[in-house]
Amino acid sequence: MACNKQTIRQAHSSTTSSVTAITPGRVTINNLPNEVIVSIIRHVPAYAKSDFPVVPHCQHSLLQLALCSRSLHALVEPILYEYFHHNDKSPVCAVQLFLRMILVRPDLAQQVKGIRTMASDSEYDDGRLDVSCFKVEDWARIRNKIEEVDGSTQERDEWVKDIEKGHWEAMAALILTLTPNLRILKFKEWPYDDSPYPNLMRTLSRARQLQVERQAENQFALWNLNKVMQNHYDTEGGLSIDQLAPLLAIPSVKTFWGKMICDEGAADMDEWPLSNIDLTHIEELSLFYISMDHDTIIRFLRCFPRLKKLYYRHGDAGYEDFEPPRLMAALSHLKPHLQDLTIINDNKVARSGIDHYPIGSLSSFKPLRRLQADWEILTGGDNRDAMTDGFSSRQDIIDALPAGLEELRVSDGKYIKIAPCYIFNLLEHKHRFPALKMLNLEWECYRHLDKPGPDDPHIHPGFTKEQSLEVLSRCNEAGVEMMMTTLPPLPRYISYPAKDEEGTTKKDQRGWDSTITIRLEYPYKDYEKICKEHGCDPETGRPYHAFFRS
Repeated sequence: MACNKQTIRQAHSSTTSSVTAITPGRVTINNLPNEVIVSIIRHVPAYAKSDFPVVPHCQHSLLQLALCSRSLHALVEPILYEYFHHNDKSPVCAVQLFLRMILVRPDLAQQVKGIRTMASDSEYDDGRLDVSCFKVEDWARIRNKIEEVDGSTQERDEWVKDIEKGHWEAMAALILTLTPNLRILKFKEWPYDDSPYPNLMRTLSRARQLQVERQAENQFALWNLNKVMQNHYDTEGGLSIDQLAPLLAIPSVKTFWGKMICDEGAADMDEWPLSNIDLTHIEELSLFYISMDHDTIIRFLRCFPRLKKLYYRHGDAGYEDFEPPRLMAALSHLKPHLQDLTIINDNKVARSGIDHYPIGSLSSFKPLRRLQADWEILTGGDNRDAMTDGFSSRQDIIDALPAGLEELRVSDGKYIKIAPCYIFNLLEHKHRFPALKMLNLEWECYRHLDKPGPDDPHIHPGFTKEQSLEVLSRCNEAGVEMMMTTLPPLPRYISYPAKDEEGTTKKDQRGWDSTITIRLEYPYKDYEKICKEHGCDPETGRPYHAFFRS
């Protein structure tokens, strides 16, 4: 896709057409139709994985492409502005320059679909942003835009002053008012304390109110916003439910992700943060690293009556015990709607009597199609039979699953001795789960590009090699696909003593034998030849019957 100087000169010399003359037998990117070029551009990823549903585009590569010609610049520029990524590796003044550009170019503001920005505590000098990049005309545009927003004169004046002081939240609020087609919003590094974000909170509250009032034509309503993410900034503590409320409350939001949430004892608060908020619009709720007491969990999850997807990961945010059997009380109201459920416990230190007890039977969750859980949460693992507070310490996997389940993923089975028995029993009773098509036990295998399919499982926690092969055979008979992570083949190493011209083994500064190590990637070209030349065993890559430090 690289553009040479001749191609660039041709593109800039033509003002009437974006397509250059075609030399017979030679086609460049400039000869392609615009829609084809745009399709190519949209397949340039920035990362291997992303928390945006559409993989964000590689800003650096696209910028280089945009500089090749005017025609390519016209195609690339709107796509560059579809997603704004602001993190600790972003250029200095990223937020300010982005705000400045969409103020000058409302057409680009209309293109913005996703924003990811790092929250900043403006109460401290090191949290304030440099505003020296704003010129006189920029300040005029800022004031004019803020004047368009409903609110008191005092609120608008304070908003402008907060931007002049370099407050991140004031700029973020203005960016939201300029991007009516925004779909995805992610706040990273949200502070644990209730830092005053008055302008941002008013902007979110305004969007909610406009949507409740069904003001479909109002540009400040954020009607297209359907996914929001909120991350705590620290490795300890977490966000409170009160801090989640402003984003959860926007009716257009269907998906909410919260990371590091720690609210212990919130159920006993005189004023419950979600009391007057209708959350029937939330369909997907993902909570990463949670610490809540069970009364708070129950009250919190019952605020979401129509969840179709729930991801719940306990641990790392506080000190509350996680007792799976008690979680069922927080899920029972979702039986008519829940289709996808994930429950994981990262806190493996048991402090109460039922920490390692199973959650109980999910057979009454008729719509449930996908389930992911730890072995202990699903079955109780290797627990002995016992009863505590009316809860059983273990259950068979076939008693835990709903009949309509299509995909099952069970994790953390390395030390669960009874896991193979459960899986063999599940496959033996496959007729009870006719829809089950996919099974994931977090196995891994190597994939060789020159072979038609992946190898047998190489990593199969909780199962011997023979058991893993038997499981695969039974899955094949039952029509169940075993999902495995495929890995590239491991490199192979050849190590042998380093010798001088006289054949004497060299010594290092410590007096140990010096070694030479050769690394070979798959398909390990000349591996046997090199081993033979240096007297190494092909099985080990080391000299026969020799020991040396490497």
